[in-house]
Amino acid sequence: MKQNRQNLFSHSGRGKESIIYHYFFLAVMILWVTACKPSEDATKEVQPKVLASSFDMGVASYWVKTQLYLCKKGTGFTPPVTSRAFGYAGVTLYESVVGGMPSNNSLSGQLSGLSNVPKADAAKEYNWALAANAAEAFIVKKLFVNPVDSTKYYPKIDSLEQALNVLYKVNVTTEVLERSKAYGKAVAAAIYNWSKTDGGDEGYKRNFPTSYKVPVFVGAWQPTENNIQNPMQPFWGANRLFVEANGKLAMPKPIDYSTKSNSPYFIQYNEVYQKNKILTQEEKEISVWWSDNPGDTSTPPGHSVSIANIALQKVNAKLDKAAEGFAKPA
Repeated sequence: MKQNRQNLFSHSGRGKESIIYHYFFLAVMILWVTACKPSEDATKEVQPKVLASSFDMGVASYWVKTQLYLCKKGTGFTPPVTSRAFGYAGVTLYESVVGGMPSNNSLSGQLSGLSNVPKADAAKEYNWALAANAAEAFIVKKLFVNPVDSTKYYPKIDSLEQALNVLYKVNVTTEVLERSKAYGKAVAAAIYNWSKTDGGDEGYKRNFPTSYKVPVFVGAWQPTENNIQNPMQPFWGANRLFVEANGKLAMPKPIDYSTKSNSPYFIQYNEVYQKNKILTQEEKEISVWWSDNPGDTSTPPGHSVSIANIALQKVNAKLDKAAEGFAKPA
C-alpha cells in the first residue's frame, strides 16, 4: 500500500510521551516507504472493475469526523487509547478499499501479526465507498465506543452508516451493494480480531493502573497538580507494535533532570514558565485549541487526524488518497 498510521506510545509523562510519540511516527514512516510499494507483478494481476479513485473522499471524511467526536465525548479516551483506535481505523479504511487500488499492496502479512485479511475478488465489481462505509461503521463501534457509552452513541453511528449507504448506492445493483457491504464488514472484523491481541485491548479500563509501582528517585514521575496519583498507561510500551522493527530503534535520550538554574533542563522549563506569564490573548486561544486533555479535545492524535482531513479536503482527494492519508501516522 502506502501506509500505516500511528499507535502505541507511552504517556507516563508529557516529556516522555512527546519523545515516544514522535519516535513512533518516524519509525512508521519507514514502513510507508517500504511496505506499501507496489509488487513487481501488480500490473500482471486482474485489474479491478471499478477503481477506488472513482469515488470522492466523503465517506472517509465523515467517519473521521465521527471518530474525532467520539474520542472527545467518550469514556477513557486518553492519548494512548485514542492513538491506538485511530491506528486500527486507518488500517481498516485502507484495507477495505485497497482492492480497488491496483498499484497498492495490502498490509496483510506485513504488519506484525496481521494475516488473513479478506481479499476482494478482482473479477467482481465492488462499490468501494460502500465497502469503506461498512468497514468503518463496524470498527468504530468496536474501538471508539466503550460499553458504558454504547447506548448513547450507537444510534449516531447507525444513522451515519445508513445516510452514507443512501448517498453512495445510487445506480448500484443490489448484488454489488450487498457484496460491498459484506466485504467491508469482513475486513473490519479481521482487523478488530487482530487488534485484540496487541496488549492494548480495552485500554480505557486501565488508563491509570494502581498495580504500577512508581519508582522513587530525584526527577522521577510525581503526582500531578490535578490529583492524578498514577502515571498514564505505564505498561503501554509492552504492547505489540505495528512494525516489529520499531521496537529495535534506539530511544532518544531525554535531557538530564536538574534543578540547577544553568542546566539545560532548568533553562528549558523556565522558558516555558516565563512565557506563560506574558501570553497574549491570541496565544492563550491557540493554547486552548491545542489542549490535549481527554474529554476536552480529541487529544494529540486527534489533532493530527483533523489536520489531515482538512488537507485532503483542500486538494479534493479521492477515496484512494484519503485511505492512504488516514492510514499514515496521525
